[in-house]
Amino acid sequence: MPEKPIALSIAAASLAAMIAQVLVCLEQYAPVTVLESVWFLLGFFTILTHICVVVMFSAIALGKPIPRLMRGTIALASACVGIIFHLLLADQFNFEGLAWWADLALHTLIPLAVLGWWLAYTRREQVRWSDPFLWVLYPIAYGISALIRGPLNISEHYPYGFLDPTKLGYDGVALVFLGMAAAFIGFGLGMIACVKRPWRSDPGGAQP
Repeated sequence: MPEKPIALSIAAASLAAMIAQVLVCLEQYAPVTVLESVWFLLGFFTILTHICVVVMFSAIALGKPIPRLMRGTIALASACVGIIFHLLLADQFNFEGLAWWADLALHTLIPLAVLGWWLAYTRREQVRWSDPFLWVLYPIAYGISALIRGPLNISEHYPYGFLDPTKLGYDGVALVFLGMAAAFIGFGLGMIACVKRPWRSDPGGAQP
């Protein structure tokens, strides 16, 4: 199947899910404004990654070339959005209504779609075994920015408990950083192994 229609569908779904999440935030934290809701949500790795998803897949749908490292970075980050949520965070929430649909799209359906797209449309020559060590720079940069941003928020809010130095201490957060970076790299190597497996045929209709 051609890549462009799939890319357009993923971009549209991701954008719709983020709009739904803003509406949920407005209802949950009323009387906050739209700008306040957006600022709050921009502190989350999930939302930042979905913004990247919308931008990248919109560009693919328009026929724009995307650097191979960017494709891999966003695919890995999107997959990790789903993995981290389901392993560490899902049991903390009981979503209903629009919040349930937004959660399903943001943390399950779209991450699966992005990972599936990358596995289906990536050629062997587009990836190197060293790539995951570069892909992981985005999550690391996010983690550092979250630590900087936390004290600047009202009530010193950190987006994720496992990145909160007021609870874990900076030593604890550093250990979380190292563990997650290693896990991200390991998952990325698994992605490359899937693409480079000898019996796999390179996809047609993908960007060269």
